[in-house]
Amino acid sequence: MAQLTLQDIKPHHDNQFTLVTRGLAQNRNRVFAVNLVKTAHDKTDAIVAAVRKKPEGQFDCKPGCSYCCSYRVEALPPEIFLIAAELRKRPAAELEATTARLREHAVRAKGLRPEHHNLPCPLLVDSKCSVYESRPFGCRRLNSLDVEACKAELPPPENEELNLKAAAMFNGTVEGYLKRQLPSYPHELGQALLEALEDPGLEERWFKGEQVFDFLPDMDEMLSANTPILVGAPPHL
Repeated sequence: MAQLTLQDIKPHHDNQFTLVTRGLAQNRNRVFAVNLVKTAHDKTDAIVAAVRKKPEGQFDCKPGCSYCCSYRVEALPPEIFLIAAELRKRPAAELEATTARLREHAVRAKGLRPEHHNLPCPLLVDSKCSVYESRPFGCRRLNSLDVEACKAELPPPENEELNLKAAAMFNGTVEGYLKRQLPSYPHELGQALLEALEDPGLEERWFKGEQVFDFLPDMDEMLSANTPILVGAPPHL
């Protein structure tokens, strides 16, 4: 594969940043602000689809393969609110079961750094994602080229083009929300999702500019590293 250049990557950031900032400026309502993050999901899926067509993009990920689902999942507030809205549509018994798993997960996950986070995602049901269509960017981006490495708990081989283009695009999303004074830092999905389900008012408070979820325990390091956040890489990479 030819070496990617800044000219290959930068448009993915700039185009998404412009889309988010203009969209939020022209549509000052909470529902639009939450749903706008779907544009990042669609673009991530499009990058994955394009890479899959190349010889170097033959991913081994299949339905029911959940080896990577014990990594810490990081998600933006609008991604968390999207999943909460989806779960509220489920039958009461299903929502209750999911909430119970989230409560158990929140206790175990509290304060864990990525290298210590080896917990199955509470949204897994029979080794499949129960919110697959609404899954956050980190889950969409992470695609392994060799499932045997995943089985052996080794860093999954990944595609550089996918990683760089998706990270650039998603950082444009993050910066676009921040530009419009909407908190857009990553949070541990399970703990934040439980809070969103138990307090529906969090979404309105976030839309008013309030930081409604706890920061990650290693957030200061992420912000000072001068590298794209929310790339969703496994903790041992």
